[in-house]
Amino acid sequence: MQVLAHRMLVRSPLARISTGLLESVANPPHVPVLVNEVVKYLGPRRGQRFVDFTFGAGGHTRALLSACPEITVFCLDRDPLAVRYAQELSALTSGRVVPIQGRFSQALGLLSRMGCPLGTVDGVMMDVGPSSMQMDSPTRGFGISRNAPLDMRMTTSSTFESEKVEGGVPVEDPSAADVLNGLSVSHLARIFRVYGEERFARRIANAVVEYRGTLGPIRTTTQLADLVASVVTPLEHRSLSLS
Repeated sequence: MQVLAHRMLVRSPLARISTGLLESVANPPHVPVLVNEVVKYLGPRRGQRFVDFTFGAGGHTRALLSACPEITVFCLDRDPLAVRYAQELSALTSGRVVPIQGRFSQALGLLSRMGCPLGTVDGVMMDVGPSSMQMDSPTRGFGISRNAPLDMRMTTSSTFESEKVEGGVPVEDPSAADVLNGLSVSHLARIFRVYGEERFARRIANAVVEYRGTLGPIRTTTQLADLVASVVTPLEHRSLSLS
């Protein structure tokens, strides 16, 4: 089984799956830079089965199908919008695309239930991390170019501050706001340091806890960006960018 994983994306107009579906997205979906290399490496042949673990807007899957229409691609994604893309592509390809909504941690079970145990596939693809169609959305809170609810979830649930909590944070699918407003300084600092590789993790975590204790919950991307800017000076930002 061949495995290919990469993370080099640029925004670019994408050949439309359908005008109506793409018009529901704020900006054009991304296409992968290395899509030709992916197709060459995997070398799809008639009757083979592949798994696209990060379907997104379907760039890799469509390229594989263009190279060899007689394959089947099982397409996993957590994002309901991506699943909608996969469903429409499935209709256009007579079921050669099999949409699956779920997390990486659920993938083996989901694939088995769809009649595709991982050991029976000929190749898999992973292009991990948020895509431009998520980063550019004005409502999902992945970026700071626009003020938005501090969500940052791969799902599009609009439910904040779930009543089912553990240690101040919802047990399932917490938003970024839930995490920032519910975790302790030490937990926040670890998240910033380990997952964000943030040099000033402890300082920012202290500022977050102090802010929410005096001014209330942090709910928007602008609140968070302004708070970080207030405790990490421009000189430190410059030093960090050069290091």
